[in-house]
Amino acid sequence: MAGAKPHTSIVYMKTGDMLYSGGNGTGLSFYIKYAEGSTEDVPTVIAKGVDENGNEFEQTIHINKINPRNVSLVEMTALESYMGVDKNGGLTSLAPETGMMGLSDRTGKYS
Repeated sequence: MAGAKPHTSIVYMKTGDMLYSGGNGTGLSFYIKYAEGSTEDVPTVIAKGVDENGNEFEQTIHINKINPRNVSLVEMTALESYMGVDKNGGLTSLAPETGMMGLSDRTGKYS
């Protein structure tokens, strides 16, 4: 298409202190690390990356406050990573129709 902007993606290489690094087909790309001050009783992670529009973001996620019935892709990934879910090659606990979720999308709209 003439005049169309080329789609670029940022890929974060996983390091030893990351719980997760990846993204989806929308261009959403992020990594997750434990937040400073995270404890067993109050597990907290930081997600950093770029959204589907290429805008940088940073979110603090309190694992114990995640509602799996109305969750963002980043929150579900944080929960799965924290719990050590074997994603079997990238599979997720989210329904298939959520595969193209953006940063602000929540699963509640797919229920």
